[in-house]
Amino acid sequence: MPPEPKQQRKYAYPWAELYDMESRVSSTPAGTGRPGRPSQLYVRRRTSLMLSDEEAQSLGTDLLTIQNALRPGKVTKSQVYGLAVRVLTARMKTLPDRVTSWDEIVKALIEGDGE
Repeated sequence: MPPEPKQQRKYAYPWAELYDMESRVSSTPAGTGRPGRPSQLYVRRRTSLMLSDEEAQSLGTDLLTIQNALRPGKVTKSQVYGLAVRVLTARMKTLPDRVTSWDEIVKALIEGDGE
């Protein structure tokens, strides 16, 4: 009896599939198979950030945590930045229409007190 065809994974977030292909954790090959650096799957814009030492350390820790979880897949800082932006965007629903301090913003986004 022939093996059953592998079912295509359904992604809740289309961008997560792109991250999987970039990290080489999906079954879908990324690139053309030619030797050398693979082509980018989608356009990324170069940006510049100013981070405190604590923020940079947190980013590095988060990067290593995700790398260990996705092993042997590759994870880039750009993917971690992108993920952080997408998580923030999803949490913005909890932000009240008006706040008076960053503390209120942080509480609303982290603790969900904005509703």
